[in-house]
Amino acid sequence: MSAAASPAPTSLSERMPAGRDLSVDLARALCLPFVVLLHALQMGVGGDPLRASNALADNEVLAWGTWAFMIMPTFFIAGGFANTLSWRRMRERGEGWGDYIRSRALRLLLPTALAIAAIFACTAALTAGGMDAELLRTVGVRLAEPLWFIPIYAACSFCIPLMTRLYDRSPAGVLVTLAGVTAVVDAAVRLGLPWLAPLNWLAVWLVAQQLGATLGDGTTQRLGPVRLGLVAAGSYAGMLALWHFGGYSNDMLDNLNPPTLMILGLTLAQWSTFALAQPALRKLMQRPSMLAVIAVLGMRGMRLYLWHTFAMLVLIAAQLVLGLPFPEPGNGEWWSTRWLWLASLIVLLVVICCIPTRGVDLSKTARRGHMHPAEAVIAGIMGAAGVAVVLLGGYLPLGRAAIGLGMLAGAVAWLLSGGLAFTAVRPSAHAAEEATGAHAAGVTTRRG
Repeated sequence: MSAAASPAPTSLSERMPAGRDLSVDLARALCLPFVVLLHALQMGVGGDPLRASNALADNEVLAWGTWAFMIMPTFFIAGGFANTLSWRRMRERGEGWGDYIRSRALRLLLPTALAIAAIFACTAALTAGGMDAELLRTVGVRLAEPLWFIPIYAACSFCIPLMTRLYDRSPAGVLVTLAGVTAVVDAAVRLGLPWLAPLNWLAVWLVAQQLGATLGDGTTQRLGPVRLGLVAAGSYAGMLALWHFGGYSNDMLDNLNPPTLMILGLTLAQWSTFALAQPALRKLMQRPSMLAVIAVLGMRGMRLYLWHTFAMLVLIAAQLVLGLPFPEPGNGEWWSTRWLWLASLIVLLVVICCIPTRGVDLSKTARRGHMHPAEAVIAGIMGAAGVAVVLLGGYLPLGRAAIGLGMLAGAVAWLLSGGLAFTAVRPSAHAAEEATGAHAAGVTTRRG
């Protein structure tokens, strides 16, 4: 090593890639426990005969609580920041949008395929073991619902190259146009055109994603705390007006699929609130203990999100085998047993997250080089569609779920191989350096 060479980084913070904002990593990492908690509490199994249902449905107190704890907009905001930064770096290295889509698709679809396969196998085993088919079907529907995030997030991520180009030309124009589309779609739905509602899955979440990009280009600094505070206050005021005068539900979960103007308002509120908190969060992230938190949650974030539903299936099966009672969801006895349910879920998730995967990391088998953009897009769409098949139908009947899993597995294999028009290249030193930095940061971009 020459005397002029730079010393090797010794601390976690020194190994972070340039431009990384740890406040965004912190926000995304801390959101995960809320998502798992919400899904765990929504899983209600009870009745005679036993059936699964949403235990939190029609709870007015919890409906207002979703204004604070429904944090999916923050995921899309954080993902928009990370994915835009990743795309700009790839473009600087001479890589194209086909390479970008391939990398994003693999990060999402490969771990999703493994988790779905595990739940599918467990469902098949329980079916063969004689578990009540209708109970298993209703449980399977509940377990599949969190998968909505995967195809929608994938679609938004694939749009990053286009959205970045449009945003660079007219930052305000992109956001205003997408917000306008959301308002028009909502109005059309209320006028009797419900088939237009799915358009807002893209319009609303693209707004959130693009707001994430503003966190890295100085927009929030130029706005300043006063205007950001006004945006937050105005967003919540607008949501109250939509609820009181517009007939919208006050439950953010009711407004989620497809998203409505209420979710758009919540997105603006969370974005501006987060921007106000960023200076304090950046100071907080100077502490080694906080770096360790995002390193642990970051490296295990995707696994935690995808496998907590598998853990719930295992717990329900164990409860049946042991002959433990299933209190009626939502009553006092049910709430009094939630601490045991959550504690058991946490223990099982810790075990799952501690299982080493370094020796079986299929992503390392991906061929290095350039995949044709058209093939990357088609493979990405096929994989997202496979997830959607499972999402819409649940895990039973097994034949239908197998079709979705087969589509997903085929897409992953296609992406790993690089396709028919693949161009092989040698890995660059810069790519290796960035990979090291991403690992040091906890690979929090595995979600996006």
